[in-house]
Amino acid sequence: GGVPPAAMGFITQIPEDDADEFIEMDCREITGSFDPNEKLVKPAGIAANHFIDSTDILEYQINFQNTGTDTAFRIVVRDTLTQNLDIITVQSVAGSHPYNFRIYGQEILEWTFNNILLPDSNTNEALSHGFVRFKAKQKSGITLGTVIENRAAIYFDYNAPVITNTTFNTIWKESALSVS
Repeated sequence: GGVPPAAMGFITQIPEDDADEFIEMDCREITGSFDPNEKLVKPAGIAANHFIDSTDILEYQINFQNTGTDTAFRIVVRDTLTQNLDIITVQSVAGSHPYNFRIYGQEILEWTFNNILLPDSNTNEALSHGFVRFKAKQKSGITLGTVIENRAAIYFDYNAPVITNTTFNTIWKESALSVS
C-alpha cells in the first residue's frame, strides 16, 4: 500500500471551501520528519511556485513544540504581516491553548500563551505541542506574479526566538469572482 509520491500534496493546493464561518477544518498532507516549529499556509498553491488566485483567503498555522529541558510557562508567537495582506481582515481562528491576541505596531500579530505549562518533549512528547491559526485576505490590486511570503517568531519563556520557515504563494491569476 501507500500513496505514490506523485499523488502527494494535492489535497491542500486549493482552498478548502467549507462554506461555514463557525466551523474550522484542518486537512494536512502527511509528511515525514520535520521541524516541529513551523509555519504552514493553505492553500499551499499549485506547482513549485505555489500559484494561487488573487482572491484566495490565506490561512496560516504556526506550530510549536517545547523541545527544551523543562516546562515552558509563557510562549509568545509574533508574525509581522506582509504588506500584501489586508490587516483589517485578519481573524485569529484557533489555538491549542488559551491565548491573548493583539495587533500592534507595523502590522505585528501577537499571540501570548500565559501560564501555558507546556511540558518538554522528553517529559511528555504528546502534550509538548501547540499551535495558532489565522486567516487574512489579500489586498486588492496585487500585481500578478507577486510573491506573498510569511514567517513567524516563537518565544519560549525568556529564550531567543525560534524563527519558522518562510511560506510563500505566487499570485497566478485573477479569479472569475474578482472580475466586475
